[in-house]
Amino acid sequence: MAFQKGKQPTKGQKQIAEENVDTLIRYRNMILGTNVVFFVVHSIFYPRISYGDIILFGMVAAIYICCFQFMRYIARPTFGENGQLFDASVDLNMHSGVGEHVKDILIWTCVCQVLSLISSYFWFLLVLIPGRFGWMAWRSIISP
Repeated sequence: MAFQKGKQPTKGQKQIAEENVDTLIRYRNMILGTNVVFFVVHSIFYPRISYGDIILFGMVAAIYICCFQFMRYIARPTFGENGQLFDASVDLNMHSGVGEHVKDILIWTCVCQVLSLISSYFWFLLVLIPGRFGWMAWRSIISP
């Protein structure tokens, strides 16, 4: 691993705005692709849908909607009166930023949804999401 000497280069507002749009498109496609795979495989191999599957899919859909809309909200750029970019807002690709944690939730939810096609017990992996954020809160806020 090569280490850079000196200060890290900073990104411009235009670059942050473009990368945020690319990130939102990438995660939107990941969510849609996961749901397409889930429904196709589920309809082929599991013709009967149980109430548990419906409830868990509703919960996963709520997670997707909340996380994606939150990412859209925090990455909304501000433009001036003449249409020029004024502020790119939050960088979704910033390491250890809020956007990074929300992306982790989306990735983990997609993994759980795809793995649930193998066994319904993989839905229990969704319990790790609040556990991880509880650990992060303990480590950074609560602990003495």
